Amino acid sequence: MNTNCDLYKILLSTEVTDEGIEYYAEFREFEYCSGCGDTADAAIQDARENLKIYLEELEEAGKTIPQPIADNEYSGRYALRLSKSLHKKAAECATREGVSLNSFISEAVCEKVENTYIYNILNKLETAVDKITTMVGFAEPMFYSALYVNQISTQTINKFGYRKVPQIN
Repeated sequence: MNTNCDLYKILLSTEVTDEGIEYYAEFREFEYCSGCGDTADAAIQDARENLKIYLEELEEAGKTIPQPIADNEYSGRYALRLSKSLHKKAAECATREGVSLNSFISEAVCEKVENTYIYNILNKLETAVDKITTMVGFAEPMFYSALYVNQISTQTINKFGYRKVPQIN
């Protein structure tokens, strides 16, 4: 195998469990390849061992192995193909907003990325709260809808003035 597992950046997180703190190590390039342990070092070692096995399986199956994200360089330019009807709708929306089509699409991508990021944080928070409420004896779980996530991200962005988010009615 030609791929060096150490080239892939490890994202480390913790979770409070009934037994104490559990450490999780994940890779951005491989959504379903991770490791866990009672210590950060154990989680990292477990993740690297799992990644080595996973990469070997990908290679044996003739699948493409993603390059480490850290090695990619981003120019900020991206060519995009749209259907004619979507192109027209996006151009009309941009005109109504008084911005260029490029700015409109850039803002739409930014909003989607922010919503996805916040949604993932809320899912982790929901899991943690569910575990805590179960430990404390509360039985009612917390649920967040996509609409709620969008409202929270829009309020947060507007509150801190990062950018003006167009409101869709």
